[in-house]
Amino acid sequence: MVRRRQSRGVSRPIGRPIIAVWSKSCVARGGGLARLRRNYRLLKGYAHGGVPEPTLPSNLAKRLAFRLIERAPGVSRVIAEYRRLLRAQHGTLLAQEKRLAAHMLDAVAERYPTLRLPDTTAGDGADLMRWRDQDVAAAFVVYLVRAADFYAAVPAGHVRSLMEVGPGLGFSTLAHWSLNPDIRVIVNLDIPSTLYISTQYLKATGAV
Repeated sequence: MVRRRQSRGVSRPIGRPIIAVWSKSCVARGGGLARLRRNYRLLKGYAHGGVPEPTLPSNLAKRLAFRLIERAPGVSRVIAEYRRLLRAQHGTLLAQEKRLAAHMLDAVAERYPTLRLPDTTAGDGADLMRWRDQDVAAAFVVYLVRAADFYAAVPAGHVRSLMEVGPGLGFSTLAHWSLNPDIRVIVNLDIPSTLYISTQYLKATGAV
C-alpha cells in the first residue's frame, strides 16, 4: 500500500475500494473512531485509554466461564483489590509519562525553534497533556524525540522522502512532519486495516 503526499500534507492512501470497505468494517466492529486511541481492541499496544481490560477468548462458553469465576465469592474480592492497585499504579505512571514528555518537548523546542506540532488530540487518548497552550499526546513525544535525534545526525534538508514499514498509528510520520519542512513524500507500508485506521488519525490531526 503506497501513500502519496499532496504539497506538504501527510500522504493519502491509494487502494482498491474492496480493501477500504473491509478496513472500515474492522473499525466498525472495534467501536468506531470517535475515541480511537482508547480502543485496545483496535490499537493493541498503541492504545492509551486507562487500565486495559483482559482480552477475553472468542469462544462464548469460555467467556461466560471467565465471568462466572470473576464473580465467585472470595475470588471477586481478590480481583477487585487487584484492579484497584492496577488503577493506582496506572495513574502514577501516566502522571510521570506526562511530566517526562513535557521536559522532552522543551528540549526539542530549544533545539528546533521552528517546531510545529500537529493536533494529536484526535482519538481522545488518556495521555493528553497541556504544553505551551497546546494539548499534546504524550505518546507522540517519544517519536518526536527519535526524529529529533535522527535530524541531529542527518540534516533535514537532505531528507525529502521517507519510507516506513509498520507505521502503526502514524506518530513517526507526524514527528518527521513536525521537524522537517523540506520533506515532500512519505510512504507508509502496513496491512490494509492498519493503514485505514492510521489514515483516519492522520487526517484528523490537520497535517493532511
